[in-house]
Amino acid sequence: MTNDKLYTDSGIEIKKLYTPDDLALINDQVSKEFPGKFPYTRGVQEDMYRGRLWTMRQYAGFSTAEESNARYHYLLGQGVSGLSVAFDLPTQIGYDSDHPPERR
Repeated sequence: MTNDKLYTDSGIEIKKLYTPDDLALINDQVSKEFPGKFPYTRGVQEDMYRGRLWTMRQYAGFSTAEESNARYHYLLGQGVSGLSVAFDLPTQIGYDSDHPPERR
């Protein structure tokens, strides 16, 4: 399998483009649209994620806001095109993270 064709890990050939004709046996109500074409019902990229792969984002926390800010600036300087920033869980759900836990 060293040609230009793509295969799944199971060795099943993956076509470069699947058209509604390929899906007719599965569902006769399939959109007649093509990827990368208005109204983008099959995705905004013509080659889907073969030309530009999905990004993997990771959350990272540092001890202070200044250290976190420095890390984000470093990553952006290295060409990272996507950052995900998350607060600690209590802050995400609306609690003051410095507030002592309630006793039960």
